[in-house]
Amino acid sequence: MSQSERSTTSPARSGSKRFVRAALVVLAMAMVPAVAVWSVARGQPTTPPPDYTSDGQLKLPVEFQKWIFVGSNLGLEYNEGPQRGVESFHNVYINPEAYRHFLDKKEFPDKTVLVMDIYEPATRDPVLAKGKYNGPRRGLEVAVKNAARPGNVPTDWAYYAFAVNAAGAVAPSAKAFDQICYDCHKTHASTDNVWVQFYPVLRDRPPQ
Repeated sequence: MSQSERSTTSPARSGSKRFVRAALVVLAMAMVPAVAVWSVARGQPTTPPPDYTSDGQLKLPVEFQKWIFVGSNLGLEYNEGPQRGVESFHNVYINPEAYRHFLDKKEFPDKTVLVMDIYEPATRDPVLAKGKYNGPRRGLEVAVKNAARPGNVPTDWAYYAFAVNAAGAVAPSAKAFDQICYDCHKTHASTDNVWVQFYPVLRDRPPQ
């Protein structure tokens, strides 16, 4: 009997096995996004919930720049306060789970997190004839809806301002503002303490 006749695996059969293994790998890779979507549909979180230090300060949300961008404004400011007359870009993000819930129900669920990343408007780029763009970071503020947050605070929403140094680095945690911020949002925001009227991604989307 020849060597080829004694072989238990023919070249064609070996190639078929390699094809099957490759197909299984491709199938597994294709299932990853489907599993992620299924997990969200089942209510499993895809972003970490609000996290706090032992003394009740909010920790800086992780990778919020990858969340849903809901809108930006230039120069909106309160009638009173230390930032009056200071023009800034406000870029606002919401965690994806809260965004999907809002599109479905037109309400913000518990554990909603909104991040406002604040930048100085810059105009000094010599390529530009006019206009403004996001310059150095000026601040970072976060609104959190969390009925179970530390401190036994009676309001569902709380507001935090993170310190930013001259290089734009953000402090790892922040204390909550006082009741004044809550009362202002409660009175003037269009939907559940959120300024939906300023964010087209939320304002102009009908329920899904």
